Amino acid sequence: MNEHKHMTYSAPAKDNETNQVKETSVYLLSDNLGRLPPAYTLTRKQVVALALRLASIHAIQTQETHLSKGKYYSDTGVYGIRIESNTKKGVTAKAGCTKFWRTSLENKVNLDRINFEAKHRLIGGPFNEQAENYSSNATVERMREKTEASNLALSKLAVKNTITGEESSMLSIANASFSNRFNELYSFTKNFEAMAKENGMDWLFVTFTAPPEYHPNPSSPNSKCSYRPELGVKASHVYINRAWVLIRAMLSKWGVKASPTTYFGARTVEVHKDGCIHWHLLIFIDNSLIEKFTRACREKFPLPGQLKVVMGDDNKGSASSYIFKYLMKEFDTNTLDRRITGRLTEADEEKDREREQMDLASIENSERVRAAIRAMCIRQYQTIGLLRVTTLLRKINKLNLSGICDTDESVLGFIQKHVWRNPMGLKNLLGKPHIFSRSNDQNPSIRLIKENTLSRYGEERERAIGIEIGGQQFISKGLFQIVKKP
Repeated sequence: MNEHKHMTYSAPAKDNETNQVKETSVYLLSDNLGRLPPAYTLTRKQVVALALRLASIHAIQTQETHLSKGKYYSDTGVYGIRIESNTKKGVTAKAGCTKFWRTSLENKVNLDRINFEAKHRLIGGPFNEQAENYSSNATVERMREKTEASNLALSKLAVKNTITGEESSMLSIANASFSNRFNELYSFTKNFEAMAKENGMDWLFVTFTAPPEYHPNPSSPNSKCSYRPELGVKASHVYINRAWVLIRAMLSKWGVKASPTTYFGARTVEVHKDGCIHWHLLIFIDNSLIEKFTRACREKFPLPGQLKVVMGDDNKGSASSYIFKYLMKEFDTNTLDRRITGRLTEADEEKDREREQMDLASIENSERVRAAIRAMCIRQYQTIGLLRVTTLLRKINKLNLSGICDTDESVLGFIQKHVWRNPMGLKNLLGKPHIFSRSNDQNPSIRLIKENTLSRYGEERERAIGIEIGGQQFISKGLFQIVKKP
């Protein structure tokens, strides 16, 4: 890696940013892309300048494309970025698109910075008193800048109802969505509990951790660091994800598929103090399947410290209260309603400090935890074994069904009374899989209405434009329009 003396690794001071952009412009605007500085040194302004330059260069160049596994791709030679598409035209369109380059470069900058820090043991561990935990100040500042830029862009836009003419600020909608998302995830867990109780199921809290070679800077002074820098920090997430896929495949081979009557739940992603990824799973499971489930997990996470399985005990605390503390780390508490953040007690805060001492992510440092995960572009929360109904549920809850007068015997009447904006809507919907699952090649009673469309790069896509419930269609396409605020 060719490091230039005028580029230093640090979060740039605001006052120096303009000078640094000018100083680096000789590289950013040069046709010799081999003279670019290391990716992790680029500021956001430099990323914007470079994206414009790269888009203009590639817009007039013919892309050399290759075909592999049904995908066309072109290796750009710029920071190892590869352009992929379903069509050759898609590759060409992306190559000349400033937005594509800006996103690709920003992702590369963040990942390279994290890997640089891991290689030099700058995050976590007991050996460097100056080391920061979970993520660096540079990464946290980068995520703040990204949020500020997004908020500024949203503040200039509004959503207009094309029927009523009513307008709402995009920024206020985005801010409200954080609390709504938190409440939704917490509500999912309460539904999980009710489903499990109804079916006489137990619950487990499972932790997956990657092997030693994925840990850049172990917290224990007795741990020997065997980190392999060529893997990169995000490889810990890839390792765990692949192992989880194999665990589910093994269980399926044994006749145990994830479902609301076998095992289901959710997983959250967190980081150790050194930035290495680990997973927490909240699993509701039929008692007769616990031995098979844990055996499959042990086979794929065999090393000491890789697997921890805690049997749930409702006498000590419910599953929803257990997962609540983990959800708190996914959200900026400043955006949440005080009725949410106020649920934390002094005892919870003491346990949070104990967790940090055990090299687990803490609520107190949730911003650093989120910054690391966002920098790696990892989804922090995902449901397991719910037959893909969460998208349907969100579409249903956005409808206005207040005027529906159908009886409970009809599908629409059932949805209006027992699912739509109902605290137990997820449980009630999952209790009638025949109305949303395809069987005998017949369309289900509830289904998304989709249309074929093209992406900005000319790639064929399907998008949901509404939902059909019991034969009645509710079309959302064209209902709302994004407009610039005056």
